[in-house]
Amino acid sequence: MGFGLFGELMLITPFLLVGALMVTIVLISIVPMFGMQLGEHYFHKFVVAPIACQPVKSRTALLQEWSPAREKSASVVATATCVALSKNETQVASGREIVSTSTAIVLFEPVSAEVRRVTISELTVQPIANISSASRP
Repeated sequence: MGFGLFGELMLITPFLLVGALMVTIVLISIVPMFGMQLGEHYFHKFVVAPIACQPVKSRTALLQEWSPAREKSASVVATATCVALSKNETQVASGREIVSTSTAIVLFEPVSAEVRRVTISELTVQPIANISSASRP
């Protein structure tokens, strides 16, 4: 006793849907894992690994550095973006910038390995060339 083509499709459809759902779940779960790996790589390469802060440069020096005619003769040294946060000329915090938004900044302090989020609504964010030169609150 045969089911015919329509009957066989009706029997197979639930299995196909379950398989498609499993593939979709796997694909959706890969995206956050990929993002986590990229975040760890960024944190290690651009925040923790550099031995020095990025020097504060003048506009003229930046324009010369970015000019297309420049040849790269020196090796590239990894540097971190270091900032000091102050309010009314009083320093609130300093460290290596991990990430920032218009309302908050996440800083990494390399000596203590402390990571903290600071709301910057009323603070001044200023680049610095050396974290040790900035006094810690």
